[in-house]
Amino acid sequence: PESILAGIALATYKPRWHWAISIGVVIAAGYFFVLLPSPFEGSKIGMMIAFPVAAVMFAALVDAGLRSPLRQVLSFPPLAYLGTVSYGLYVFHLVGLFKAKELLEAQGYVIDQTTRPGVFALYLATTMAITVALARVSYYLLEKPIDERFKHKFSALASRSAN
Repeated sequence: PESILAGIALATYKPRWHWAISIGVVIAAGYFFVLLPSPFEGSKIGMMIAFPVAAVMFAALVDAGLRSPLRQVLSFPPLAYLGTVSYGLYVFHLVGLFKAKELLEAQGYVIDQTTRPGVFALYLATTMAITVALARVSYYLLEKPIDERFKHKFSALASRSAN
């Protein structure tokens, strides 16, 4: 819920501060997020604090992406494609995390707080591959057909300008 509220706030309110402040918020929230107990290990404190911190971090990242030179980087076609399937990424990211862990642990890898950087990179790549594949299937089988069928029934809303 907090990530949805942060997205609504960004869509309706254009911050008056310099975009560099949003980059600072991303860095600070990211650092704080890494220090928190993992919400995926059953930590109640981690769950109560980590998700709102992540929402603030991503809201600030979106704001910086819309208003900073980072905008050109985010227009790179593979990243723009991730924007196209972003709803599916949101919906399926936990499936990707858990399936990747299951697949790698079946191969003998240990995925926990002691995971070596190389194994973590493999875990991240496997998670991304699974999540993007599911998001792509979801986009072409569900989202796009639904959008095509119902888009004429809803009027377009003006989006927030980057300027």
